[in-house]
Amino acid sequence: MVSARKVAELSTVSTCNCLLADCSTVYGNKVDFIAGCYELILDSDGSVDMGYRGSVNGYALEHENTNKYSLNKVTSTTTDSVTDILPGIFDLTCCSDGVHLMTSCTDGAVRLFGFEEGFLKESVYPVHNTMLTSCSPFYLSGGEMVTKAKWLCTAHQGAVLVYDAITMNVVCNLEGHDYDAWCSATIDTEISLSGGDDGLLKWWDLRSDSKAIRKMQFGAGVVSIAPVTEGGVATTLSLVGSYDEHLYIVDSRLPKEPLTSINLGGGVWRCSRQLFREGLPSESKTSMEHYGWVHPSNVLAIPVMQRGVALVSYNINASEENMTTLLGYLHNEKNHSEEDGLPENALFYDSAVLHRGFTCDTNTDIHDDTATVVTCDFYNKKVALWNVEGILPPA
Repeated sequence: MVSARKVAELSTVSTCNCLLADCSTVYGNKVDFIAGCYELILDSDGSVDMGYRGSVNGYALEHENTNKYSLNKVTSTTTDSVTDILPGIFDLTCCSDGVHLMTSCTDGAVRLFGFEEGFLKESVYPVHNTMLTSCSPFYLSGGEMVTKAKWLCTAHQGAVLVYDAITMNVVCNLEGHDYDAWCSATIDTEISLSGGDDGLLKWWDLRSDSKAIRKMQFGAGVVSIAPVTEGGVATTLSLVGSYDEHLYIVDSRLPKEPLTSINLGGGVWRCSRQLFREGLPSESKTSMEHYGWVHPSNVLAIPVMQRGVALVSYNINASEENMTTLLGYLHNEKNHSEEDGLPENALFYDSAVLHRGFTCDTNTDIHDDTATVVTCDFYNKKVALWNVEGILPPA
């Protein structure tokens, strides 16, 4: 039986909407996870929108005693070597070179952060004139510099475009989406996907023209995509999350409808946070950490907006009716006053899984059925650490 216990929590200055647990080298291995924030700036009387501001912060877990832990901010992008006031940070990606952090920003730019000669340096790539919602580098094997790649970017008002990081120019404006475009994914050097508020999942091929090569219609907006990889090579399958509160498994060879779906009780904002990665070859780990790919079977920690974080087991090799299983939720929905209850005004946009081998209990051995998950509650401005027990990889 799955059980979850909150072991630490802290308040953030701004609303926090994205987390990463596999990019500590950006901050010199001093942190356990990284959080990106953004908030709306209003004028003095609160009536006029003045834009967004944000931050990227590194956090470390400290063990205080047997049953008590604390989360502490240990570093920030607000340094002498980085612009003091950043735009809002809408999304975070750990680059395949292992030393840079990619941020999609509310001013339409991509910013890369990385340590150089002991200082945190910032590089700015102006991509679009509206808020960027995602940026997915096309696949580079061998951990090449992300600045050598082309990027698939999505933006508010539906834009989907290909950006060349070498020339710092948009090289292709795709047909995009009718409303806001929310998410993107790449599956090799040429093929990519995007999802938007028009309820469409679209496949793109850089060797083709600006039109989508395939489309799949959903009943509500498509907000997350995670291609399925086998041994570090992308398959035709993807996990897809929608505002309609379902997680889907889709096959690009069968674009008329998904293979299967499961209702999770809230908008499926991300679907790539995997609990298990033991025994995987390095190429498979790279695809998971840097491209948001998922493996044929695993357990996911899925932020489902107002419902908190769901734990879902999946196996693409099972029969369609057995491909996905809801194991439970981190939060206790029945009692808002409990320490582990679902808070009022909850809105969860992300979760992060700390690497296996990390444990919140220093007095016991690490168990195969234990995981450590970080969550961020947007409106309540809270980041929390959870200990999850009873989790086993799919059979």
